Amino acid sequence: QFNAMPLFKFGMLLVRTLSKPVANAIKQRAVERPSFKKLCIDFAQAWNRFEIRLNLGLVGHSARVIKPLDEATAVKSGAEILGEGVVFTIAAIVLFAENRRAAASEVHFLPKNMLAHDIWERFRSCGFV
Repeated sequence: QFNAMPLFKFGMLLVRTLSKPVANAIKQRAVERPSFKKLCIDFAQAWNRFEIRLNLGLVGHSARVIKPLDEATAVKSGAEILGEGVVFTIAAIVLFAENRRAAASEVHFLPKNMLAHDIWERFRSCGFV
């Protein structure tokens, strides 16, 4: 019997390897394009506020004022988060597609009389036969 797990792991490694250039392009564009740079900064600042509130909330404290990240750190962090988000999204799409393919192929491996047997059993359990 064929074990698909090594092939699956290889496929995920391939997807991650091919996704890295996309993530790196996002990071490069964050530095070059002002509109994308602003998006990265805004995203990183929002993430920073969320992360600080979460960490302080876990230890039972609250923050009234959260110091924003400096521009260079915000650009780098925002681009990193968005780049990793692209890698994650591509991996999730591949997993979803593989799951759908596997579910569709399982139907073909059922015995031909399995559906008829299930229908017959349901009729018997309802008292029709």
